[in-house]
Parts: sequence; C-alpha cells; structure tokens
Amino acid sequence: MSTRLDSPGPALLPKGCALLLLALLNLGAVACSVPTVDAIRDLSAIHDPEDWTPRSPAQLSVPPEVYLADQPIRTGGPGVFRIVDHRELEEAILRSLGATPPEEPALALEASSW
Repeated sequence: MSTRLDSPGPALLPKGCALLLLALLNLGAVACSVPTVDAIRDLSAIHDPEDWTPRSPAQLSVPPEVYLADQPIRTGGPGVFRIVDHRELEEAILRSLGATPPEEPALALEASSW
C-alpha cells in the first residue's frame, strides 16, 4: 500500500490545541476499549473547529459515559450527545489516548500523529 505525498491530509488544528495533543503523550491511565481513531474524532467533535472552544451537543462514536467509566466497556453506538462536563470528558478522552499500549506501535503512531 502506498500513500501519495501530495494528498491534502488532515486539516491543521488551531494553535491552542497543540498543548492538549502533547499532553496525551504524557497521560498514561486506564485503557479504553474505544478505537484510537474514534477517540481522536470524538476529541475533535467536542470542540469547535475554528477556535477549539467547547461544543455541545456533539456527534460522538460512543456515549460520553464510555470514556468516563472506571472500567470502560464499549456500549451504545454513535449519536449526538449533550456534553455536561466538557473538561472532564476531554481529560477522559486524552487519558484513553495516552493509554495506548506500547506493544501496538500502529495505534501509538496514529495517536501521536494527530
């Protein structure tokens, strides 16, 4: 499989989110069963694409409770959810991304590339 180097690729994120994305590299907590790509999309979905301010309701791959649970279990499916505590959900998503197992280099590369 080859990748075109001249393809447009993902849009650049606003300046303010650079620290958030760097923080995910330092976060190592409870692993989540939500796939890495879905967690990245959900993190983006709870923010306005222009200025990275909180957005609610948001289209998420799983209910917010999946990220907020002590023992995450993938239940429920995609939908539009009201975000009650934006900061708490954001931290939970970042924790799940930071808990990418080191024995899965593809997932770690995917998380760090965003």
